[in-house]
Amino acid sequence: MFNGNSKVQRHSFGISKVSEHSNITSSVAANQYLQKRALLEHYNDIDRSMERSEKESEHREAMNNIYTKKLLESQIPNLINEINKEGRTIVFKDILFEMFAGSLVLDEDFVIAQETNLRTLVDSYVDGKGGYALLENAYRVSKSPFLKIIKTVCESTANKVARRKMADAKEGQLDVSAIKFELCDDEKDELNYDKEKISIEKLSSMVKNKVLTVVQDEKARQAKEDEIYQDLESEATENGESDDKSVQESIRQAIIKDVPVEESTLFNSLFRHSFKEVVESALAMVSVDNANDDDDVSDDYDVDAQEHDTTVDEFEEDSKLGSESKSHGTVQSDIDMDLILAESITKYTLMELAHTIQLENYTHDSIRKISHQLLN
Repeated sequence: MFNGNSKVQRHSFGISKVSEHSNITSSVAANQYLQKRALLEHYNDIDRSMERSEKESEHREAMNNIYTKKLLESQIPNLINEINKEGRTIVFKDILFEMFAGSLVLDEDFVIAQETNLRTLVDSYVDGKGGYALLENAYRVSKSPFLKIIKTVCESTANKVARRKMADAKEGQLDVSAIKFELCDDEKDELNYDKEKISIEKLSSMVKNKVLTVVQDEKARQAKEDEIYQDLESEATENGESDDKSVQESIRQAIIKDVPVEESTLFNSLFRHSFKEVVESALAMVSVDNANDDDDVSDDYDVDAQEHDTTVDEFEEDSKLGSESKSHGTVQSDIDMDLILAESITKYTLMELAHTIQLENYTHDSIRKISHQLLN
């Protein structure tokens, strides 16, 4: 039998009992631990919430990008179609301008200096006639082989650019929202090559000769009319009827054969209309402070006298504008008659070009109507 000492001995570690202070300290430590743990858990919740928000934001952004891309891609066909339409009109205007500029019987330096204004004139003409529809309608009516060539060049060039833009947009090499018609260097070279098929230089030369003939005929006609006017004026003076009204009546009877509406050539009507516009513009610039001088200014700008006596003597035989202006009216020196003549020639040339290539079908009656409208 085991005889070991079974008596339990108590040992002291220096603490006989738990003090109140120790209880409080332990409680504070426990509370601090719990608070720290709760705060840490709270921070972890915030981190997890922010992480979820970031992921959700990235997801939304990705979805928005996908949606925007699909939306833009869905718009590409429509955008390319618009580019195609715009391109046809741009190329048409460019070809028409080249023919027009080459047809002008004006100094080359003048044409170069006024290129912007001349292009604006052509652009306004095309836009006013319906844009590219002008060419389409003219070809549908006339079936002109010449217009067909122009039409083919316009459409083939526009299609090339549209196809290239479409490919670039689909490959992401082009900002879809910034798609616009523009030729690359190769396309410019191809267009210039295609223009040779149109024979622009030959066509321009033909129109220029027609315009020159019209201007020279107008010069001869006006010279003859001036001679008749002088003869009738002398005759009226001999008969004691020197007032302007009597002379004008004699002219009406002799020249226009008693037609109740004054007749005029288209070129002369354009010239007189341009002159009248300049006069009206000059009068509009007269200061209100000088209103008392308006009558004197109006007398200086004798529209009726100038319109009747307008000539094209300024146009020389070498097809260049002369430096002198002939006028039977008392036009002030600040009116540039050369510029008015040049404006008349440009307008008439554009009409002659349109008629020659069958963009327009000017009949005798339609020209007569236009002439009357210009004079009113």
